Amino acid sequence: MNKMVQDVLASFKTVLFRHAFFSLCIVSLVLFSRGLESALIWAAGCAWGFIDTLMMFRGVRKGMTMEGEKSLQEMHRTLIKRLAFAVMLVMVMLKLGLSVFGVFMGFILSHIFLLCNLIIIAGRKR
Repeated sequence: MNKMVQDVLASFKTVLFRHAFFSLCIVSLVLFSRGLESALIWAAGCAWGFIDTLMMFRGVRKGMTMEGEKSLQEMHRTLIKRLAFAVMLVMVMLKLGLSVFGVFMGFILSHIFLLCNLIIIAGRKR
């Protein structure tokens, strides 16, 4: 297993805590600026980002224990699961007549913060 991947996986709880804290800050900011309904939609996007992060880390952990081709297949299965979850969530939101803009913004912002968080952890481990 790659040393940097091992370091990131070792910092898993820290990454998740920061991810949840940032999501709470975003939802609080939207709550105070736009109201409860918008905040709930953004919270759904942040929750989607958090669940997606968990699925990604689980796929990486499973993939790192396998050999070459099987690892690649596991990563593809994880990608398919993540995409299926995303499509189902958006379809449900559209069916309920809710705005998907907040969901996508919460998802994108949570992943931008996740990338920043991983860069910080990788930089500290060097």
